[in-house]
Amino acid sequence: MATSYTKKQLEDIIAGLNTKMEGMEKSLASLKDVSTKVDNLETLLKQANEKNASLITALEDKEKKLNALSLKLNAIEQHHRSWSVRVNGVQLSSAEEVSIRAVKNRVFNEVLKPILAGAVECGDLPEVPCMDNVIEHAHVLPAREGQVKPIICRFTIREYRSLVFKHKKTYAPREAADPTNRARPGRYRFPFFEDLTKMTFTKMRAIATHPRVEACWSSGGQLRFKLKEGGVVHRVQNVLDTAEDIVSSV
Repeated sequence: MATSYTKKQLEDIIAGLNTKMEGMEKSLASLKDVSTKVDNLETLLKQANEKNASLITALEDKEKKLNALSLKLNAIEQHHRSWSVRVNGVQLSSAEEVSIRAVKNRVFNEVLKPILAGAVECGDLPEVPCMDNVIEHAHVLPAREGQVKPIICRFTIREYRSLVFKHKKTYAPREAADPTNRARPGRYRFPFFEDLTKMTFTKMRAIATHPRVEACWSSGGQLRFKLKEGGVVHRVQNVLDTAEDIVSSV
């Protein structure tokens, strides 16, 4: 049997429905507003990502330029150091350390003079030049307590420096050879090397301590290394690369 309503009941029902409809319309309007805000946020996020990508590209470009500038400055500094050598093992007194002439005399007489005499013997020099004609300047570097301080020695001309490196293996003073292995010469009494920039020297040490590397050295300011598993000599192309990247690239 159909339910019968009074006029007043019907009016109340219709009023209730209208109220619910109004509520639904407000909810729908709120949802549309939320949707609009989400769209706006997505637009802002997209713009921010595009801006970040642009900033990252600009940063990478600046980093490349900075690296190129660093390499250029390193090359210029290395060129200025191409007149010098780093000498180890010369034990100086406190008084000698503060006397440039005393340092020059010790380096010349104990390290360089025997090698230059060998160059004379080989016909590369007419006679052994005097100390002042060979060494322009020498100074002592700091070292840890108890260690012999290294010496930077600057030649008057690079020809003498080249001759010293050329005849180093044959005429540089050495310690006594190991009696159990006389085929191998004794260690250099006063090891000396190219005067490298801090950047290049640090990279050389990092490569030399890599577990795959047998030896790392410099020639003309350029780093070279050899792996334990092969006798091929590899040249370091970029001293800004990590030691791991340099070794892994060969």
